[in-house]
Amino acid sequence: MRYVTRVEEACLEVHGATWLSPCDASLIRRLVLDVGVPLSNSMPVFALMGPGRQNLAEGRVPIAGFPNLVRAPVVRTGISMGPVSVEVSDVGSMPALEVSDWEDVAEFSVLVRDKPAYLGGFGQDDRDVPLIGTAGPGWYRLRVHARGRSVAPDLVVAEPTEEYLVQVWRAGPGEPVALSESVVDS
Repeated sequence: MRYVTRVEEACLEVHGATWLSPCDASLIRRLVLDVGVPLSNSMPVFALMGPGRQNLAEGRVPIAGFPNLVRAPVVRTGISMGPVSVEVSDVGSMPALEVSDWEDVAEFSVLVRDKPAYLGGFGQDDRDVPLIGTAGPGWYRLRVHARGRSVAPDLVVAEPTEEYLVQVWRAGPGEPVALSESVVDS
């Protein structure tokens, strides 16, 4: 299903899912970042900004004194704020890799627990978007394809200039993998 969501602070959040922080964070950080979120379901989901960080695209880090944090992935966008086009597809099993029309591609695992998981802007809710983890709680693999992130870098846009395809399948936890050269931090 294709939908449009609003980006703020240059990131799309994987709402309702956590991950194991990658052993080598530089592996895919140009497309996927790691943030700390509260462990409690009663608290709103937010990222904690460390000293000297301007926004999420620069990499938020947990602040000392917040022991009840879990790790959550966010997908880095090129724009600072505005709409982006997203398509989420539950593919059942690992699909063949096709990067021909995509500029950036990376793959990572998420753990879906007892609440709906979905990809969207920080204000997005789960009512009008496809869910990740439709087979129930457990580990899933996400392959994120991106294009158009260099069209309006760090700008606020009124119309979508970026597209994302997220392929989802049930799979055990694994390290993030860069599937295109542009995703690897140089």
